[in-house]
Amino acid sequence: MFRSHTGWVVPIAVISVGFGVNAESAIAKTNLPFSANYDTLNSLEFIPNTAGLLKANLSGTSTDALYGLTQVRGLTYGQFNSSTGVFNFSTDPTVFGLQGAPAGFVKLFGSGSDSLLGSDTLIGFTDFNNLTVKVTGTFMLTGGESRFQNASGTLGLSEFDELDPNFDLTKPVKGRVTVSGTFQTVPEPSTVTTLIGIGVIGIGTLLRRRNRSSTLIAN
Repeated sequence: MFRSHTGWVVPIAVISVGFGVNAESAIAKTNLPFSANYDTLNSLEFIPNTAGLLKANLSGTSTDALYGLTQVRGLTYGQFNSSTGVFNFSTDPTVFGLQGAPAGFVKLFGSGSDSLLGSDTLIGFTDFNNLTVKVTGTFMLTGGESRFQNASGTLGLSEFDELDPNFDLTKPVKGRVTVSGTFQTVPEPSTVTTLIGIGVIGIGTLLRRRNRSSTLIAN
């Protein structure tokens, strides 16, 4: 009798440990590369009675974006120093003391349901001679939709804009935005729950079979 029980306790223990390892692997983060170039249009709206504070609405399209994320939309706040030509941007309006303003965002998406969502922090330098602005910074992922629902990580973001010949910042600004780097995803919680459920059912079935076999041997 003792032999019959020890014969199946060890395999079940091994199965349990093995399932735990597999579940851990299933929820491990997966690193994914990303790169895209977007032709963009940026509309700047200066906020009255402030020291150069502004709101920027961005839209653009790409022909080379990975995963079909061929469109970009964004709302970013900023401040322009007219004496130095420096722009500071952030999707967080409270950085500029704009309490109660809607939170900004950056969204990469396409014709399907996949998307990446996040925030940005940027700085831009104006070339007054050539009437251009070079912007660099980071795009911090806070999630996504469909395959990228649990996306996280930080991507590099750079932008090159061509200003109006009369330096009229109220007119839409054409530019190119490049996003690149590596981000992480994890399986949806429902997927992990399903894996755990399958494992528990499998172990339970094996236990019942072993118990039935032990009873027959004892009889």
